Amino acid sequence: MADEVLAGSGGSGTWVVAEALSRFIIPAAYGNRSVLRTARIDTPDGAVIKRYTKYPLLADASVTEVESIANSAFAPGEANVQTARYGLATEISDLAAMTGIISVAELGTQMGNAMGSGIETRLAALFAAFTASPLGTTTAALTLASFLAGMLFIEENDLLDRGEIVFVGAPKAIGDLRAAIQAEDGTVFGSDAFGGASLNAIGMEWSLWGVRVLTSTKVATANTGADYVSGMYPAGQLGPLVYQVQRDPRAVPVRGQEGERKSSTAVIGTAFYGVGNIDPVAGIEFISAV
Repeated sequence: MADEVLAGSGGSGTWVVAEALSRFIIPAAYGNRSVLRTARIDTPDGAVIKRYTKYPLLADASVTEVESIANSAFAPGEANVQTARYGLATEISDLAAMTGIISVAELGTQMGNAMGSGIETRLAALFAAFTASPLGTTTAALTLASFLAGMLFIEENDLLDRGEIVFVGAPKAIGDLRAAIQAEDGTVFGSDAFGGASLNAIGMEWSLWGVRVLTSTKVATANTGADYVSGMYPAGQLGPLVYQVQRDPRAVPVRGQEGERKSSTAVIGTAFYGVGNIDPVAGIEFISAV
């Protein structure tokens, strides 16, 4: 007999369990993900590699009534994002399944959380791909001055019309901002215009000078682990970060001859997606001490 512990008999039982697992995997993978919420969500349209057009900046000019208009070169560039396979597998003994130590819900949630953490980690690593010189000082706390300089970069590079501007930092970087705000003597941070007492709510999104501030524990480190690499950029479908999903995370229980000998069932989770920073000039990275 096959699948007698998990979901009845035969292949149909396997797919029943797979469907049950998926109901818990997807919410856990996509739920509380700060960087993913700021990314452009796309599909590769059946291709392994999808190309994204990068348009050049055009400008008009003043011309007289009978003057010919000079041609402006229009040579769009492109960026590519490639779909890859990601996954993990775990094995459950028949005894664990029979005694109820591990439920389908718990297993699906834990696998989904692991796969979602992988998505978040790979997206956050793209902050280092921004080409502008990083703001901040290595091994030093993130300052309000650096935050303001990032806002100036956004404005000077015409990024405001690309979407809501976000800042994503590690908890330590966000803590640096809170401490810097607390140390300020001015009254502006206590005004209703900036949220008053709710400005620094823990575990929640908040806004600083109109920039949406988010926290992620998956922010990458740099300089041999001495610094965190945070990012400020436009969020959404015109933003530089892309999550290109071919197939959402899912899991399937597998029980073969080895499973019979060992009295266990393997559960294999996979997802097919790609991530990319398709416009490295459309944002800026910050470095600050870990």
